[in-house]
Amino acid sequence: MFSWQGLGFIGAGLGLTISRYIGAAAVIYVLMTGFNPALKISLKSYFSRMNSGILMEVLGIGIPASIESVLFNGGKLLTQVFVAGIGTNVIAGNFIAFSIVSLINLPGNALVSASTIIVGTRLGKRQIGQAERQLKHIFWLATLGLCALALLSAPFAGLLAAFYTNEEDVISVVKMLVWLNAAFMPLWAASWVLPAGLKGARDARYTMWVSLLGMWGCRIVAGYALGIMLGMGVAGIWLGMFLDWLVR
Repeated sequence: MFSWQGLGFIGAGLGLTISRYIGAAAVIYVLMTGFNPALKISLKSYFSRMNSGILMEVLGIGIPASIESVLFNGGKLLTQVFVAGIGTNVIAGNFIAFSIVSLINLPGNALVSASTIIVGTRLGKRQIGQAERQLKHIFWLATLGLCALALLSAPFAGLLAAFYTNEEDVISVVKMLVWLNAAFMPLWAASWVLPAGLKGARDARYTMWVSLLGMWGCRIVAGYALGIMLGMGVAGIWLGMFLDWLVR
């Protein structure tokens, strides 16, 4: 009998790629039809002659943001190299902890996007006071909400890790890292939500330089010093990440 073995990693990549094409097609369809007939955008208009003034404004924000993203993710990759030299149980625990923390931070990431959009919209309407006021609301909502989620998840860190593995040494690493994340969560919104608001105000260069300082000066240098040179292991590497949040 024929047995389908699946495509493995290739299948996972194909699924992700297909979903992105479907999402792009859905967005283009909505832009062409519009929720409001008065707001329709023809597909032909996307192929019209480019306005150099608008293009320069876009590049003035996009280039610093892209440089920040490339160097930031390069720094994250380097920290993974630090972890890889510690041991297989630490590699597994670090991966699982990042997965759990990413789930906790999902509402915060949504508010990061919202802060950029809201600040940009308000400043575009010259409502400077509203931009500042609403960014403060988003900041406190993210801070209080994420702290509550982190504190609620910390006691159940072992249970959450058990969904991934039953190896006790890996679970102990996950518990330690999730507790550390909960302890430093009050810094998260200040280091991510507020810079996103600055990007909405077209201040992308400042956030780029601060991001590079935090990543390469703290997450890399301090993480290596604490985790590798002083022998604190993965906890020291994560402390370097938290120092990055503090500097931001």
